[in-house]
Amino acid sequence: MFRARVVVLGLVAFAAALPQPAEAHFKMTAPASWIVENQIGDPQKQSPCGGEGGTPSNAVTTFRPGQTITIEFQETIYHPGHFRIALAQNRADLIDPVVTVDANQNSVSATIEAPPVLPTLLDGFFPRTANSGPSGTIFTQDVTLPNNECRNCTLQLIQFMTGHGPPNYIYFHCATVDIVNEVSPPDAGVEIDATIEADAALADAAGNADAQVYPDAAVNPDAAETLPDAAVPDPDPDGGRQPTATMKTTGSCGCDSTTVPADSNFVLALLLLGLFAARYFGQSAFGALAHARRRAGSRSLE
Repeated sequence: MFRARVVVLGLVAFAAALPQPAEAHFKMTAPASWIVENQIGDPQKQSPCGGEGGTPSNAVTTFRPGQTITIEFQETIYHPGHFRIALAQNRADLIDPVVTVDANQNSVSATIEAPPVLPTLLDGFFPRTANSGPSGTIFTQDVTLPNNECRNCTLQLIQFMTGHGPPNYIYFHCATVDIVNEVSPPDAGVEIDATIEADAALADAAGNADAQVYPDAAVNPDAAETLPDAAVPDPDPDGGRQPTATMKTTGSCGCDSTTVPADSNFVLALLLLGLFAARYFGQSAFGALAHARRRAGSRSLE
């Protein structure tokens, strides 16, 4: 009896010493999960999206029909097995693969769709057979979406685990996605034309306002420039009239200065010369007259 107990205990110890596959966990990082997940990815055990008692994240990711997208996930606890991606409008269409178990109800294999049939997009990728491996590995997988629109659809990522005991042979994650055609932007030409028309209307309004306030540019108090008087042409350019230059200065009074001869220096010189000549010759005349009077007086005395 004692020896039998020793044998049983030895077998238990031997079994415990054998490498045992750990209970796998993983989390989907892109696109954003439809539910709030903890560090190891829980909740993830309930089909079809692992939502047992979780808090919805309300995250929705938008893609285009036929777009190739990248799905990213991290295996927080390693386990042999493989992964599958599916897409469905109705979550009821996300059917779990059929799992084969051994006599101890441990999982042996699961059906793999090759080629995949909708709602499955990709199946059996990243297969692992080793009983142990590194945890924390980040995986990325590209997949092409169907070429049709699908609003409020469910993108599902599952992991089948080999050698896992009941009842959970598969872990589940999902993301809510909108697959829609891009909305065409409005016609840029129409927007530009409308902008031009609006700018023109504003410019016209500003011009009208300026015309009302300053009907004559000469009385614009903001102007202060010297311009040649080219507005009024000389009616008789060859009629002997002395050429003149008009200096127009517009200031706060808005008036024009007096027109002066262009060669005023020459005229001034003539005036000075005339005054000098008159004075000189005037003195000579007065001297001659005095001399004549003196001679006439002397003759009368004689």
